Amino acid sequence: MAQIGTYLSQIQPKVDLSGSGGLFPDGTEPGAVIVLGFPFESVVSRADRDTLMRRAYTWLDVITSVDVPSLAAGAPAEFVLEQNFPNPFNPTTLIRYRLPEAANVRLSIFDLLGREVELLLAARQEAGSHQVRWEAGAYSSGVYLLRLRADDRVATRRMILLK
Repeated sequence: MAQIGTYLSQIQPKVDLSGSGGLFPDGTEPGAVIVLGFPFESVVSRADRDTLMRRAYTWLDVITSVDVPSLAAGAPAEFVLEQNFPNPFNPTTLIRYRLPEAANVRLSIFDLLGREVELLLAARQEAGSHQVRWEAGAYSSGVYLLRLRADDRVATRRMILLK
């Protein structure tokens, strides 16, 4: 928690007012794009990342909550395979994904030659958010592909194992 001040001191907002300062799609008020540049991925603790973002939003005076009934119901709105965290990793990484509906799920790891090196999951899963931890201690350093197949949907992410 003590490092939050250090992270906040690295925030360098850049406001892009180029163009006519026009409206965002379906917008009614002029807007601007703000880009924050800081090493967000270096904030390892999820609690610290959440605190950092809350403080940055407060500093920018950003509205952070919107009432969205479809999301409040609990089921994700779309099929998503998130990037593993951490990445690069050694030797353990966390894989998160969301299913908008129940599906037969197959979560596999492939090497760059296309060989399946490990099957992490092959089961029917309910709609919702899921996570799987991959223990890659038995594998050599390199780039691996993570593939999530849920019925007719497929998503792939690249992971880097560094030893």
